[in-house]
Amino acid sequence: MNITTGKQKRPQRLVVYTPEGFGKSTLGSKFPAPLFLDMEKGGTDHLDVARVTADSYAEAKEVVAHVTGNSSEFGTLVVDTADWLEKRIIEHVCKTNKQDSIESFGYGKGYTYLAEEFQKFLHSLDGVITAGVNVLVLAHSHVKPFTPPDAAQGYDRYELKMTKQTAPILKEWADALLFGNFQTRVQDRQQGKARGVGGTQRVMHTEHSAAWDAKNRFGLPAKVEFGVEALNELIVPHKGPRIDSKGSEASESVTTPESAPDALDPILVAFEEAFKAKGLEIGEVVDFLKLRGQLSDSEGFVDVGKGYAQRATENIEKFAEIVKETLA
Repeated sequence: MNITTGKQKRPQRLVVYTPEGFGKSTLGSKFPAPLFLDMEKGGTDHLDVARVTADSYAEAKEVVAHVTGNSSEFGTLVVDTADWLEKRIIEHVCKTNKQDSIESFGYGKGYTYLAEEFQKFLHSLDGVITAGVNVLVLAHSHVKPFTPPDAAQGYDRYELKMTKQTAPILKEWADALLFGNFQTRVQDRQQGKARGVGGTQRVMHTEHSAAWDAKNRFGLPAKVEFGVEALNELIVPHKGPRIDSKGSEASESVTTPESAPDALDPILVAFEEAFKAKGLEIGEVVDFLKLRGQLSDSEGFVDVGKGYAQRATENIEKFAEIVKETLA
């Protein structure tokens, strides 16, 4: 039995959503050695960053697989944006099932396929985390009416600009869901009307409010300045050679050996190598462990207990057989 204590620093699953044109991509460019998965076709043209423009869901998956297998080249994978990724997945689901639109499946079946495929993509991002690379998912916000079940009247609130099938999945997956907006205040009413003033200072909300969704597991202040500085303690620095926007190796490394965090636990590395040798992928193992209650819905491969991983590795033949039977 391998018992560990204390905090374990690892790459984080961060989701940042804001109104359009707020500076999400600029924030992502400040993360360690970022590679942008540009789903918006030109959304990062104004930035001097490394990027891959994905015109389809298949191309997006290829980028994730490349980062997972070449993790030393990157410090952060930036998905820009989740709502455009969702559109590409919808296109994939419709094409695969020979449907004209997500609505044409009937009985909400198309949205079920969408949610399943979106969950698989998040599992693939867990593989990026396991490889030692931060994951930052950017998304747009929109205002939607909301009526709590225990209230007589509803109100408007900011939400992820995604379908009701995928937004909850992304929120549960994230270690931190952060909402960026301009700081405003309501001036005293004059002639029966209230006037908003301010609106120039960018802030990031880290805790849930009636007006927006947000969460964090790190004890961040409820409101911080919108910038990477507020998140520095959460971000794992890049340990390998930095790749510049032209795809060349940069002359300097982002971190020194003294400041670099520990690599992924060797027990998990051995476990991953063992089940991959038996034809299993990380997403399949995570699905199995969630079904068995070894992981919660919001946890990924990096959260697997070390003792469990070691026992599974020692009995990998039986483990792989059970996983395949369960998921068949």
